[in-house]
Amino acid sequence: MKNICSPVFLFIFLCLAGISHFLSAQNSSYDFLKAYPVKTPDVLDSVRTNDPRPTLFLTDQQKKALHLDQIFQNDSAGLASVYLAFQVKLPYSFHSIVFRYFHGENEIFSILVNYSENYQVVDQQQLSFHNDQRNNFKGEGTILKDRIIIYQHNENRTSYLFYLFAPDGKMPQRVYKSIFHLINEGSVLDQRIVSARSGLNIRDSLGNKIGKFNFADAVFILEYSKDSTMIIDEGKQIWGRKAMVILDYEEYIDHLVVPSRDFEKGYVFEGFLYKSSKHHLHSNAERPEEGHPLYYYYSTQVSVSRTNYPMASIDIKEFMEIEKVNLGDYRRKILASETLEKEKYQLGNNSQFTLNFSNGTSRTFKDTTYEHSEYSPTNYYRQIPNPKLYGYYVIYNPFFEDSHVFILDKKNGEKAYTFEDYPFVSPNRKIAISLKVPYTYDDGTAAMEVVEMNKGKFRLRVMAQFINWNIPNDRQIYWLSDREFILRVKKVEAAYSNEEDAEFFYLKFRLRE
Repeated sequence: MKNICSPVFLFIFLCLAGISHFLSAQNSSYDFLKAYPVKTPDVLDSVRTNDPRPTLFLTDQQKKALHLDQIFQNDSAGLASVYLAFQVKLPYSFHSIVFRYFHGENEIFSILVNYSENYQVVDQQQLSFHNDQRNNFKGEGTILKDRIIIYQHNENRTSYLFYLFAPDGKMPQRVYKSIFHLINEGSVLDQRIVSARSGLNIRDSLGNKIGKFNFADAVFILEYSKDSTMIIDEGKQIWGRKAMVILDYEEYIDHLVVPSRDFEKGYVFEGFLYKSSKHHLHSNAERPEEGHPLYYYYSTQVSVSRTNYPMASIDIKEFMEIEKVNLGDYRRKILASETLEKEKYQLGNNSQFTLNFSNGTSRTFKDTTYEHSEYSPTNYYRQIPNPKLYGYYVIYNPFFEDSHVFILDKKNGEKAYTFEDYPFVSPNRKIAISLKVPYTYDDGTAAMEVVEMNKGKFRLRVMAQFINWNIPNDRQIYWLSDREFILRVKKVEAAYSNEEDAEFFYLKFRLRE
């Protein structure tokens, strides 16, 4: 019997053979991809213009097969310089390839392209970049199983861009978060400053010493123990909890971005950390109203070193007590007072002077005027008297809108200390108080620097900027003891406003030991 279906079977066979040949031919056209590395998540992609150049370049036919002309349709320079960096193996049916390309000699970029199973472009996203002429401006990308994360670094600030993978390879969801958002949303860190002058030991969970924080270091705490313990230090009882701390802050940030990543932890004793302020601008606390117990304490910054940690705060009550008083109630208790009219040493025409020191050396100070400057002079020096600092020359040195006061040892000319402004010295030369109004076009904040003096040594005790009161141009201080004094202050107002109608009052300060 004849097979009447044979022509049909023949037709089907020929069709299948044709399709098979087509697929085989298509797959063979992408065999060149086998020469390029394949990476699996997590993949960090970072580029620099001086990275080694590739040795394996794409041909025009390969670029066409990968539809790079479509990707770079408005960028002929990028198309000319593009090369395949590596492939990424993701748990999806689409293909992912990272390309790099140049713009001139100073800029390099990388781009992630997702392709369908038959290498049609599904979506693309710039992954990393670097500008050789702007080293503080760069981007890095990390490819995870379900997303890419782009880190954009610009002038000490890092931002994050999240692109989530859809099953077909598209990256439709974009979420922008700054580093501060990640910290606030990803944790409830308590940020403290080390108070121990000799440093603070770090221990592991078994109590073994594994490191040390230095005085004034910022410490980021994950959690505290429920119970407090007491230790004896130099005859004093000190109470505190056991605090779990982060040892590598960058690792912790990576953990917030990618929770699967681990970070190093340790333990410290809380008793050697300054208390943190709850009323601090960086903690988004509400500014207290007049009459509130913290009204005169409220500060924008409290620090114990010249290094500022914007995410950590110290409670100013650790260092001093502040209260509004009537000066008349303390007249009989005043041991010494001083009034400084700042204009007397801010101005003058002595453009050059020489100081002689006991060891036979000398030093000449000369005003400097920069050509075509708006200010004349732009940098000048004035010697100002300070009877309490009889072993030192006191030099006032403004530079544009900044200024400071430094003291030179009369014996050898060495710089003993640099104050924020003129130092008021306590009756027995134990403490120096420097008061300043920082230049600002917003509220004029009062800056106070407390310096401890001991046998010719000067040590910064605390610096603070207060926000609810200000320092008048004519400074007045009344010493009740070496650690207690009264200041004449005024209600806060714009820094450059007229003082004729200002409301003045008195604040008493008592420095803690």
